[in-house]
Amino acid sequence: MSDSVVLAGEQYMRVRRCRHGLMLYNSSDIYIGRSLDLYGEYSHGEADVFEHLLRAGMVAIDVGAKSVAIHC
Repeated sequence: MSDSVVLAGEQYMRVRRCRHGLMLYNSSDIYIGRSLDLYGEYSHGEADVFEHLLRAGMVAIDVGAKSVAIHC
């Protein structure tokens, strides 16, 4: 992983510019965190669903097993 793509990090949490935007994730997670560190993406199919559901100005927040779209 290149440190230049990590925008912020403290202990186990990182913010990184990824393929589908900014991602805040647990860097010690061996599945999602590792995928975001190595490839800059995770679950391309899920991102496709969000692209179809969200409109300009909306934000998707994926929290564990629940995903919530909010309007900003």
